[in-house]
Amino acid sequence: MTLPLVISPNDPGHLGDHEEIHGLLANAQSPFDNVALDGADLFANRPAAGVQGRYFYATDTGVIYRDTGSAWQAWSSLISDLIASILQASPTLSGIRVPTARVGKSVGQSIPDGIGGSTVVTFEVEAGTTTWDNDSIHSVSSNIGRLVAPRSGYYLAGTTIVWASNTTGQRFVRLRQSNPVNIFARDDRTATAGTDFMCIAGACRLGAGEYAEVVVSHSAGTALNVSSGSNFWLAFVSDL
Repeated sequence: MTLPLVISPNDPGHLGDHEEIHGLLANAQSPFDNVALDGADLFANRPAAGVQGRYFYATDTGVIYRDTGSAWQAWSSLISDLIASILQASPTLSGIRVPTARVGKSVGQSIPDGIGGSTVVTFEVEAGTTTWDNDSIHSVSSNIGRLVAPRSGYYLAGTTIVWASNTTGQRFVRLRQSNPVNIFARDDRTATAGTDFMCIAGACRLGAGEYAEVVVSHSAGTALNVSSGSNFWLAFVSDL
């Protein structure tokens, strides 16, 4: 992502309406510190490039250019770095990386009979054609039922739970956050003939290091598997 440094001719100190940018600029070591402009005119009237380190302000476009020794180049790295810092995300060729993960089950998990308790569903897969983790949100070695927020913010989460075939009793699925412990999405239904699929989603607010998880229970009268093919996802929406 490349953004030129644009300065209004009527307000050369104004870089936008975001207080965060103004604050960062006030405290940052700018590439323009102790550097004077070497010229200002219409862009078409700039001198030929060839003196490395000169700065030229184009009055018609409001852009500052730097002479690289062979060409005039829009001086944009400062603003790109500031925007990346504000968003706390990594710039990529296609835009800004938003923390997301979608994990899956590779083996069945036995869930004991009874609706009095809730079992955390574990997810063993985080890399594949339909699963991913772009910001260390999930672990396959410890607490593998959790999706952990890498930064504080508002998140969307969802799950698809696949129950083994059984026609007895009810099925219960919940999305739960860690702090405060709170159920933010749920589904309850009576078993049907064949495999039962239950899909739920909801929004939650998580601090950095807090997590969401899927908990399930049932009343089939015997232990019942949550099958492979179940999945769980978390996506960052915005800062708090």
